[in-house]
Amino acid sequence: MLNGQGQHAPIVGQDARQTVDAITERQQLRLNDNQRTAVEQILASRDQVIGCKEAPGTGKTTAFQCCGKAAEKEGYEVRGFAPTTRATKQLAESGIQERNLTEVHSPATGSARES
Repeated sequence: MLNGQGQHAPIVGQDARQTVDAITERQQLRLNDNQRTAVEQILASRDQVIGCKEAPGTGKTTAFQCCGKAAEKEGYEVRGFAPTTRATKQLAESGIQERNLTEVHSPATGSARES
């Protein structure tokens, strides 16, 4: 994963704040300060892979919904990966194409499986 760190163009670049404002207004999403900061950092990141681990009920799905809309607007295909079936279903309900991590990662080899 380190090979993709800092090596890619950001999803939306310098206008991340404006993009978040437009999407939250259009989608009628409410983000708290922590969610907004996370979304802006994800959209402006130059990393290929970004993970987010927070406690249940902290608003990850809502934040990712906003990230997904911004990325799709820029032509990206958005996929969410979750560790449990329940979390996977929540991503799907928010409109994010989802996969369970156990479907794409082989614990025996530590490598991603083709699907």
